[in-house]
Amino acid sequence: MVSFHRRMNADDLFSVTHIQNDPFTVTFNPRFYNTYLSRFAEQCYVYSSATGGSKGYMIAKDEGYAEKGEYHVHISAVTVAPEYRRQGVSRSLIDRLENDIGRAFNCTFCDLFVKATNSTAISVYQNLNYVVYRTIKKYYDKEDGLDMRHSLFADPTCASERTPKGQAVINKWVDYPL
Repeated sequence: MVSFHRRMNADDLFSVTHIQNDPFTVTFNPRFYNTYLSRFAEQCYVYSSATGGSKGYMIAKDEGYAEKGEYHVHISAVTVAPEYRRQGVSRSLIDRLENDIGRAFNCTFCDLFVKATNSTAISVYQNLNYVVYRTIKKYYDKEDGLDMRHSLFADPTCASERTPKGQAVINKWVDYPL
């Protein structure tokens, strides 16, 4: 059956709610999703079947400081419906983001955060050449998060994947302003 990516729109927020019923899936409030759809629309995708059903989705944003060599794309959520897992849906969504947005914005890397206990997701990301850059203590309430990175075209030496000395573990995350 044919599947395809397309840009996410506000109507999709209703069709992807069934995908989010998973203990490892972090969900956000509608305002969060609407902010992404209004400010980073070109970085929010739905992976749909030919019949219109949602197999998965991803929301992301470009952020950072180019003058510091850290302008990058951040994946805030990539979620695949249980019945479509292990079929390359997340790979397809992430590849599109890295190729389209990574090149368009000349990003040095793509990053994402994952619960340190989510070994399945960590394995998926490692298979996509993501490396653990650092641990963020209690990022998920009482659980540690892993900051995982994959260097993009603007960083051919993969310098953005190497953790600076003394920064392998951080106690508080300070997000970039939206």
